[in-house]
Amino acid sequence: MDRKNYFKGNDMIDLVTIPFSRFGSFFVISKYEIHDRSNIYIRDVRGGDLTPGRLFCLDFFQNGSIVEDYEFTCTETLLTVKRGTGKIEMFFSDEDSLRIRGEGMGLNLHYILKKYDNIFSIKEDEWELCSYSKELRIRIKRIAGGMEVKAPWDTIGNTSIDLMLTSDDEPFDIELESFKVLPKSVDKKNEDFYQSHNRVQAEYDKWTNQLLTVPEKYEEKKKIASYITWMNFVKPEGQLKKYAMYMSKNWMTNIWSWDNCFGAIFLANIHPELAYDQYMMFKDHQHDSGMYPDYINDTYASYSSAKPPIYGWAYDYMMKRNDLFRNTEKLKEVYDTVSKQTEFWMTHRLGVMGLPYYTHGNESGWDNGTLYAKGIPVITPDLSALLIYQMDFLSRIAGILEMESEKEKWIQKANSLTETFINHLWKNGEFKAFSIPNDEYIEEGDSLQLLLPLMIAYRLDGRMKKNLLKAIKDKDRFNGRYGLATEAMNSKFYQYNGYWRGPVWAPTMLMFIEALDRMGEKEVAKDLAERFTEGILIGGMAENFDPKTGEGLVDPAFAWTSSVFMTLIEDYLK
Repeated sequence: MDRKNYFKGNDMIDLVTIPFSRFGSFFVISKYEIHDRSNIYIRDVRGGDLTPGRLFCLDFFQNGSIVEDYEFTCTETLLTVKRGTGKIEMFFSDEDSLRIRGEGMGLNLHYILKKYDNIFSIKEDEWELCSYSKELRIRIKRIAGGMEVKAPWDTIGNTSIDLMLTSDDEPFDIELESFKVLPKSVDKKNEDFYQSHNRVQAEYDKWTNQLLTVPEKYEEKKKIASYITWMNFVKPEGQLKKYAMYMSKNWMTNIWSWDNCFGAIFLANIHPELAYDQYMMFKDHQHDSGMYPDYINDTYASYSSAKPPIYGWAYDYMMKRNDLFRNTEKLKEVYDTVSKQTEFWMTHRLGVMGLPYYTHGNESGWDNGTLYAKGIPVITPDLSALLIYQMDFLSRIAGILEMESEKEKWIQKANSLTETFINHLWKNGEFKAFSIPNDEYIEEGDSLQLLLPLMIAYRLDGRMKKNLLKAIKDKDRFNGRYGLATEAMNSKFYQYNGYWRGPVWAPTMLMFIEALDRMGEKEVAKDLAERFTEGILIGGMAENFDPKTGEGLVDPAFAWTSSVFMTLIEDYLK
């Protein structure tokens, strides 16, 4: 029997598109399709996105036999599996712990074994499982009911590990706690299952109740955005020095050094300190050169790529949303780290023409965009524009901090880069990118990336702004039904589900909408915000969207999409 036909989750958390987790936890419960059989797994997302992190496969049984015709429902804090009068319930009792209770049904937790993995008994009703591959230990505590551990031993490890939970005499109740060296809760008293769940529900209610009200048509998607932004956080551990909003606990289990800015902007109104931590996340790993890592997770920081310098723009936006970010001490910290990042680009990534370059599409955030089709490095107009904005930002912050020489330095640098940028990249009425290895301007493709100089419309002349606006509004090129296509829809390089070769992305939508609003094109900005959020009503909180249909594409539970959705409604659509 094909089990996948029997999963009946609610419209929100179905475990396939949206997993079950909680704020701060590396534990995740989700489904994977394997050989046409759908399985529910307990996963651990430590170690980044190189592995799905599957720990246990869940098999449910009644009367000694595995059952496949069960149903489940999943709220933001409680997963329930039912068959007849039997039910099994699960929730994350804290950041490190998963509580599971069952009555009228049994559950087998089948551990996904790797070399050297082992399990042993600590004391009565307690076991400790050691995962060598994950560098993780799990304390398994039987609170009530039956639990049998089947774990044959062979020289260096167990050959299999199964935890059989039964509810023949009384409901079973266990707790799994993950830890690196020592568990935190060895001596804690076990809360009643439902009292413990009520405490977690209250934590979530506090989070979601702090969100601003939205128009009624967005209410259901607000609930999803609330949950996704909450549950995609992981706790400080290892390389992560602060609570970090991962992009997704499906498979994008890192935090990248521009993704964090969009979470920070969203959180600025309601959780300013958490927002500030997201913004400053990469300062902890900033290289001596000033470069931020491409991404970090609990295990490592990757310096394979930089990311676009949007930090000046992002902090400006945060200050617009909350005056707390104008605090002098915060401004000093921001000035220090952002000035170093800016100097990195202007010192170590300055190429021909005296203009900065990206060494890969990944550095721009437009990974496979058409500007990188014929090789790298590439000088792009958006990079210069973002750096000019960032220099102007630094000059303003230096002024607030009464650092007059620094203020003048950044003004001069911004003026100089603006002149060079326009002289070399404005060609025949439009901005062009330049291929360094081919020593030529890039003519193929029609990328929305070339229009990002709208971010510094205040430094462009009337003709430049007019031409860029015309391109933005062109419904045959970029202006799709549900947002701005990243490659022109009439380009031969446009691709359905082509990542940065067509689909609409939340971060670029917010950047363009904010830039248009700031330059006085408020109706255009509001129209784009309305159409993009309409697309989200169709495609959910996906990684990106089809500009013509609104279909959600790639990862369906993305935190920066949820963050941008809420920001757009709060700032442009109320």
